Amino acid sequence: IYNNCYYTFVYFQTQQGLNAVDLSNEELLSNLGDNWEIYNSEVLPIIGPNLINVSEITGLKTFYIYTGTDIPLEYSCNMYEKELTKDIDFDAIIKNENKEIVTSCVEKGNYTLTIKGKGNFNGSKEVPFIVCFEGDGTEENPYLIENAFDWNSYAKFTKSYSDLIENLFVSLKNDVSFENQSFKSPTNSCSVVFNGNGFSISDINQGCEGIFSENSSKGVIKNLWIKNVTF
Repeated sequence: IYNNCYYTFVYFQTQQGLNAVDLSNEELLSNLGDNWEIYNSEVLPIIGPNLINVSEITGLKTFYIYTGTDIPLEYSCNMYEKELTKDIDFDAIIKNENKEIVTSCVEKGNYTLTIKGKGNFNGSKEVPFIVCFEGDGTEENPYLIENAFDWNSYAKFTKSYSDLIENLFVSLKNDVSFENQSFKSPTNSCSVVFNGNGFSISDINQGCEGIFSENSSKGVIKNLWIKNVTF
C-alpha cells in the first residue's frame, strides 16, 4: 500500500468514493484510467499536449555576471512535481537579443532560454536572462559599468533586488554616453557605494526619475561627472 502518491497528496485521498490510501499504485492506476502514470513510485497525471508552458523553470538566474568566458546555465524543468528530462521531454534553445540561436553565453546582452516540448510534451516556454557588467560587487572587485547596457542592467538589478542588496560596491570603468540609447535610473536606496572614478555619464535627453531614482543615508555616490543631461 502506498500513501505518498501524488494523487493522495493533491486530491485529498478521495474522489467519487475512491479511497486512494487503501490502494496500491497499480490498483489506483487501474481505477483512474487514462491520463495517469506511475513515475518514481508515485501516481502522477500524464501531462497533455501544449502544456509545457505551465512548467516551472528553477535554478536559472535573472542576472549573470560577465566573465569573458562561457557561462554554464544550470536549471531544471519541472511539472506536477516531476522533473522533465532534457533531450527526451524537451529541447533547450538559447537565443541572443537578435533572436539568433547561440550555443554559448559569452558576450554581454539579453538572452532567452526557450524550452520546447518533445516526445509526450508540446508547446514551449521562454525565460529571459541577462549577462552584464563584471566583478563581484565587493570593495576589492566592484561591479564595473562600461557602457549604456551595463548601466541599464544595473538599474534593473537594483530595482529587482533592492531589499537584498547589502554593502555593494559599483564603479564606472570609463565614460558612458547614452546618445541614441535609452536611460534607466538605478536606485541607491540601499547600502551601495557608487564610485564614478572621475568618469562621466552623458547625453541623457529623455524624461527619467533622475540619475538615481533614490539615494538613502546608507548610499554613497562619489567622483561622478554628469554632462549634457536634459530632464
